[in-house]
Amino acid sequence: GDSTFANSNTVVLTDANSGWNNLGSFTVGDDGSGNVLIASNGATILSSNATIGAGTVIGNNNFMLLTGAGTVWSNQNKFVVGSFSFGNRLVISNGAALFNGNGLSVLGNSSTANSNSITLTDAGTSWSSDGSLLVGSNGSMNRLVISNGAFVGDGFGVIADRASSAGNEVVVTGPGSVWSNRFDCMVGDEGNGNRLVISNGAVVFADVGYVGTSSTSSSNLVVVTGGGSTWTNADDLVIGDIGPGNRLVVSNGGKVQNLVGFIGLNTPSSNNTVLVTGPGSQWTMPNGAIFVCISTSVGNQLVISNGALAHCGQGWIGFDGSPGPNEVTVTGAGSTWSNSSGLTVGRLGDRTRLVVSNA
Repeated sequence: GDSTFANSNTVVLTDANSGWNNLGSFTVGDDGSGNVLIASNGATILSSNATIGAGTVIGNNNFMLLTGAGTVWSNQNKFVVGSFSFGNRLVISNGAALFNGNGLSVLGNSSTANSNSITLTDAGTSWSSDGSLLVGSNGSMNRLVISNGAFVGDGFGVIADRASSAGNEVVVTGPGSVWSNRFDCMVGDEGNGNRLVISNGAVVFADVGYVGTSSTSSSNLVVVTGGGSTWTNADDLVIGDIGPGNRLVVSNGGKVQNLVGFIGLNTPSSNNTVLVTGPGSQWTMPNGAIFVCISTSVGNQLVISNGALAHCGQGWIGFDGSPGPNEVTVTGAGSTWSNSSGLTVGRLGDRTRLVVSNA
């Protein structure tokens, strides 16, 4: 699918003796649309740099399927789904594997690269990369789905890398499904309105977790829901580093674990919220601390409701000189905020509140 007239072409590789060895770049849909590549039953693809949907003119709605145990795509450098175009898709299923080297992996590269998707499904299916993974570098409405026991591993994981990148989503769902980031996981590095959903027993790992990293990254959301669903950060978790209106929701038995938790870290990170709700739902950092507003930001809130638990070493509401208001609410029978070391309401901040209600 090289030119704007090269549409709806198909290549099929099937069985363990089938392969396509590309010493240089490899493209499915350069300016062409609706092109298809299927690799199955142990077939192999080798490439240096790879793109699905490269075109600057059209190059939309191209599709690639890797399926079956032993089916492998090994790419050495940069990997892109949706360079300038929209609606391009990659599906990896039934034990197939994609390996990417040190190069960047991007879903939705430019501001016109919207509504592209990568879906991994089934146990044994994997995508492993030594480099960073960007879901929405500049593009919007791009989507990564990791389901039914599939695995994705990378260096840095970023949803919405630039300010133009909005409405992107990563969904990790089902028992055994894993998104493992060796370094940080950022939801809304610069973009707004992006989501990470961890559900039905899935797990996400990172070193440091961020929701709303910069001043332009507002209204981003992370949802951790369902028994066994876990977001584990070896170090800190920051809800609103600089960005305003970002949220974390932990519900229906979901769990979030980290060392230190910040809600509203730096000015102007206002109106950020963490909601932990429902029996079995937990936000825990036994040897760390929860800071509800550590700077001069305002309107940040932690709500623990309907039998949920937040547990930390030290609790702080209004750590530095915020004019407030900043607030923690613990409400409903069995809801608990457990601080094993101490709790300070208003160290330097004004209009700081702790509300404990309804048993």
